[in-house]
Amino acid sequence: MKKLIQIFIILNTFNSAFASNYSAGLAIGSLTGINYSSYLNKEYTVEGLIGWSIFDDDLNIEIYYLKNEKDKFMLQAYNLDFKLGYGLKVVDDNFGPSVLTGVEHKIDNTSFKLLANTNVVVLSKDDSLSAYLGAYLGARYNF
Repeated sequence: MKKLIQIFIILNTFNSAFASNYSAGLAIGSLTGINYSSYLNKEYTVEGLIGWSIFDDDLNIEIYYLKNEKDKFMLQAYNLDFKLGYGLKVVDDNFGPSVLTGVEHKIDNTSFKLLANTNVVVLSKDDSLSAYLGAYLGARYNF
């Protein structure tokens, strides 16, 4: 059943990623792999990351529903957007809820964005709950 959930998440993730107005790139940190973002509208996005954790050798999948706020910190010169949302993390046969917060910076006159994200994940493993804190830096190209 858990493998079926993983396959569903992957297929749903790629379906969202190839909608119009999406971006994809690389992330390096507690989870290293491919990240993507698909804008649902000006305020909300679906964002995800598929990669490997520095803590284990298992494939990790994260998917989030995020609210974006333009220039939340009133630092217009830096063009920073704040994001906050919730989602799901799948690791091998374990999955659990996750909360993500981060900032994005669109590089002027390019299609590139730089990002910094942190998340808190609660996973069920061996009949116990474990909480993890993660962080990663990344870059994406807007298509």
